[in-house]
Amino acid sequence: MEIKKIFVAGAGLMGGGIAQVCAQAGYHVTMRDISDEILGKSLKAISWSAGKFVEKGKVKGTVDEIMARLNLTTDLSAAADADFVFEAEMYIDEKYGKEAVNLIENILANEERQLHCYEEMITERLRVTDEETE
Repeated sequence: MEIKKIFVAGAGLMGGGIAQVCAQAGYHVTMRDISDEILGKSLKAISWSAGKFVEKGKVKGTVDEIMARLNLTTDLSAAADADFVFEAEMYIDEKYGKEAVNLIENILANEERQLHCYEEMITERLRVTDEETE
């Protein structure tokens, strides 16, 4: 299966970096997070960073071409249109994180074509911190 469209759940440092690299490589990317404010902040950082790569000749094309390949959304169901999904959201509580991952998996499972999903769940203070205090 040829990968053309990528969905990135999470617009933080990791999700934004994934979205940027994919857009620079020529993929159409939809990046999702819980608010337009978070998405806007990430888009600004991606534009700045892509500008540095273009300025130094490290990537082909212009910043405008790279940015044109990025779409922003707060809707997880946009994952249904993707050929490849990166799950890179930071969850404040584990219950919400599991619910979000289950929703993405259900969206993908309803598609007839095979999709790929990379999950990188991060919970606040991680389980390691909880285990250290026991």
